[in-house]
Amino acid sequence: MSTRPVSGHADLLPPPQVWWAVWAALMGSVIMLRVVIGPGSGTASAPALIALGPLVVAAVARFLVLPRFKTPAKAFPFFVAGLAAAEGAGIIGLFLGGRNADTFIGLSLVMMGLYAPVLVLRRLLGAEANPFRQGHGVE
Repeated sequence: MSTRPVSGHADLLPPPQVWWAVWAALMGSVIMLRVVIGPGSGTASAPALIALGPLVVAAVARFLVLPRFKTPAKAFPFFVAGLAAAEGAGIIGLFLGGRNADTFIGLSLVMMGLYAPVLVLRRLLGAEANPFRQGHGVE
C-alpha cells in the first residue's frame, strides 16, 4: 500500500478534517483541564509569568511563520507546534497562576482561537477555497 498522494497533490495533505481534529482536541483539552481542576486559589506565583513565553512563541508561529508557507503540508507542523505552545501556556497558567489562572486560560484560548483552521487554511489556499471540504475546494 502506497502512501504517496495521487497525481502529485502532495500540497493538499493533510486533509481539512485533520486540521480541525487537532485544533478541537487541543482546544478541548484546555477547557476540560479547567473544568476538572476547577478555579485557582491562592496568590499567583512569580513562575506563572513563564506562561507568557509559550504565548509569545505561539503568536510568532501564527503571525510570522505560518504566513510564509504556500502549501498546507509544509505549514501543518508549525500549526501543531503553535497550538501546542498556546495549550502549554494555558496549562502552566492553570497550575501556577493561582487566582489569575483564568486569565492565563483565557489568553491561551484566544491564541488557540486564532489558529482556527478556517483562518489558517483560507490564508494558505486563497479566499475562494473552502477549508471545510476534502480536497480544499479543488475539484
